[in-house]
Amino acid sequence: MDPKMDRILLATDVHPRSDRVLERAAMLASALNAELHITHVTESTSEDSHKIARSELDRFTGDDGVFCTAIPAASPLVPVITTSAGTAAEVISDQIADLRPRIVVMGLGRDFTMTKIFTGSTVDSIVASGMASVLVVKTRPVYQYKECVVAFDGSTQSRLALETALWVAPDAHITIVHATKSDMTRRPEQDDVEDRISSHVRTIITEFAALTSQPPRDFTLHIEGGEPIDVVLSYVRKENPDLVALGQTQKTGLKTLVPGSSTSLLLAHLDCDTVVASKPG
Repeated sequence: MDPKMDRILLATDVHPRSDRVLERAAMLASALNAELHITHVTESTSEDSHKIARSELDRFTGDDGVFCTAIPAASPLVPVITTSAGTAAEVISDQIADLRPRIVVMGLGRDFTMTKIFTGSTVDSIVASGMASVLVVKTRPVYQYKECVVAFDGSTQSRLALETALWVAPDAHITIVHATKSDMTRRPEQDDVEDRISSHVRTIITEFAALTSQPPRDFTLHIEGGEPIDVVLSYVRKENPDLVALGQTQKTGLKTLVPGSSTSLLLAHLDCDTVVASKPG
C-alpha cells in the first residue's frame, strides 16, 4: 500500500446491480491514479460463504489479477480484494479506519429500500459516520462524469462537497445550485446573493487548483428561492446531471426530517450518482 497514493474503497455485497459500482470505482481509480481496495461483506462466518464471495469477486479479474472492465481502463488496475464477515456498517467502518480512503464507493445494495430511509441503510450509516466521503453509484457508467451539480450554501460541508466534486469529476462541467430565502424578484438582493456565492465558489476553486497544479475550473451558478431539498431536486430533475455533490449532515433515519438535514432524503430521491462529502476525522 503506497502511502503517497489516494485510496478508493469499494464496498460491495455483489448483488445483481453491483457491476455498475465496480465499473465506476475502477474507472475512477484508473483516471485518478488511485489504489483500489474492494471489500465484500458477508453476514455468515462459514468458510463456504467466504469462498463463494471471493469467487464472485474473482470473476471481475483476470489470471494476472488485473481488473476486467467493460470500459477499457487508462492503465492496468490490480485491486486489493478482501472478504469479511460481520455487520456491513461495522466492517466497512473498520476498513475506512484502517485504509483512510479518499472516498468510499457504494451501491444501494440489497438493504436499501424506501423503508430504510426511516431506519437507516448501510449507505446511510456510513454517510452519517462522517469517516469518509461516499460516492453512491446508481447508474451504469459509460464515461467519466460530464455534468456535476453541487449543492452549495456557503458552509464548510458544502465547501467539501465542491472540493470532492472537483476531484471525482475532473472533466465535468460544474453547476453550483444555491437555495435562498432572499427575495430574488428584487434586483439589489439578487445581485448581492449572486456576487457573494460566486466570490466564495471562485475562491474555493482557485485554492483547489493551486493544490492540484491544475487550471481553475469554470462554473455555472443557479440561484433559486425555496427550501434546499426542493431547489436541488427540481434542478436535477430538469437538467439530468450524471453526478450530484452534497455536504454531509451527520444524521440518519427520522433525524433527517428535521429542518436543514436533507442529505439522506436526497440520497433516496436522486436518480443519478451522488457523492456525499465529509472530512475524515
